[in-house]
Amino acid sequence: MTEWKLIATVTDGVSNTVPATSGATLAFGSGVPKAFVNTGCNVGSGAVETGDTVITFGPMAITRRACADEAGNVLEARILATLNGQVGYQIVGKRLTLTKGSTSLVYQGP
Repeated sequence: MTEWKLIATVTDGVSNTVPATSGATLAFGSGVPKAFVNTGCNVGSGAVETGDTVITFGPMAITRRACADEAGNVLEARILATLNGQVGYQIVGKRLTLTKGSTSLVYQGP
């Protein structure tokens, strides 16, 4: 299973670097159509279907711990709103960019 680390969010064209200490990650199951997410506050998983340019995320089952601060709440909300339904994706080198509406999540692979 390859784990991708969230390194940036882009909302309405404004990019924000995500601190490496956030712990926010995304992984896809090997041979199992499932995504595993760590928002930095909570962890969970859900079914996925992958197409040529779109990933469809099913409902995520997520733990319900409180985030340590408002920045964690905002990041978690962006992640969960983006990883819901049809999401465009692009892989360039070791970067995975997931885009839904005006929000993108940029992940770095190993």
